Amino acid sequence: MAQMEDPRFRADQLKDMLRGAMQRAKQETAQVEDIQARALFEVTAEVLGGLVDSFEHYEAGTGPAWQRAGEPRAHR
Repeated sequence: MAQMEDPRFRADQLKDMLRGAMQRAKQETAQVEDIQARALFEVTAEVLGGLVDSFEHYEAGTGPAWQRAGEPRAHR
């Protein structure tokens, strides 16, 4: 299977992009004084962190959302 057709490759690319955006939001949080903007950037970083975690679970095949019906769940 060609690399660009492999969903794991695409997932890894998206995960890297999300991680970069998360890091940028964290940086911006430290650089603004406006309390509402700071809260927005903090929430953005948290949400993006959750998405990065989801991509990592997908890659590892862990978590109930990534288990196929009838397959035993992976233990942590």
